[in-house]
Amino acid sequence: MSEWPQLLLAIAASYKAAVIPSRGISPFQLLYSVNMRLPVETSLAKLLPAHKRPTENAEILAKQLSLMKQKAQLMAQYSRQHNANTANKTKITPELQIGQKVYKVKDVLGNTEDHKTAPKFECPYIIIDRTPHNLYKLQHFQTGKIIRSDVHVDKLKSCASAREM
Repeated sequence: MSEWPQLLLAIAASYKAAVIPSRGISPFQLLYSVNMRLPVETSLAKLLPAHKRPTENAEILAKQLSLMKQKAQLMAQYSRQHNANTANKTKITPELQIGQKVYKVKDVLGNTEDHKTAPKFECPYIIIDRTPHNLYKLQHFQTGKIIRSDVHVDKLKSCASAREM
């Protein structure tokens, strides 16, 4: 009578593995859709030769997986380059000159502005310097204040092209 707490796990496991006549299957099989492995089967399974995997198949599979990974990386790189070339084929980067007046895209809207009705460009700026990668240093046309950060050419529109629109 004093050893029943130690036997409780074995009793619960035997109940879960036993087939209930009214259902025709065990509670474990009802829950997991597979038969429960008994502790005896688990201890014997380590000794069975069917559970040993030949290492040569694993090595061949590892080589094939590494080759597939390399091919997938090459295809992804090719696809990115092809898509970039396709996108850049029709893109024309405007060549802006130092001293030219340009409009800058308005980055932030004010509290009272609506994104549909607010102007898209800010007042004219003058290009005072050009840095690599199509970046420009701008000076405000009316106040003469220089913008600290460089602005990419995609955020600029020349005054002449704005008048044509």
